[in-house]
Amino acid sequence: MPHRYARPLRWLHWITAVLIAAMFVLGLWIVWFPPKNDAFLHRLYNLHESTGATLWLLVFARIVVRVATGTPPLPPGTAGWVRLAARLNHLGLYLLLLIQPVIGFLDANAAGAPLVWYEAVAVPAPFGKQPEPVAQGLAALHAAGAA
Repeated sequence: MPHRYARPLRWLHWITAVLIAAMFVLGLWIVWFPPKNDAFLHRLYNLHESTGATLWLLVFARIVVRVATGTPPLPPGTAGWVRLAARLNHLGLYLLLLIQPVIGFLDANAAGAPLVWYEAVAVPAPFGKQPEPVAQGLAALHAAGAA
């Protein structure tokens, strides 16, 4: 077992952290300080959504690297409940990092906004515009996941 996380996993961790911070700032900007210029607002949405899709792929890379390289052991004598809490915490964070972008993608799609990754690559949508209650429900779920 390694004594610390592998270098690629540490790099992926910090890239993920920076992207999450950027996503949070973009999300707050869009919701609380939306620009009056529709073209600029569209670019902010696209940047937020595209970065979310990138983050989703990055999390899969993190999982692959983590499985391949292992994790450092907890200090000897760490209580069983602490070990369990650490594992559940990591599992919960990975699940959130995988589910949140999917909910955001579905939210945008339900509102009638298909994803064009960084305004260059169209991502196939699972469904088109949905009734307002469905779109609002997904938006609320996505906002709750960010909180």
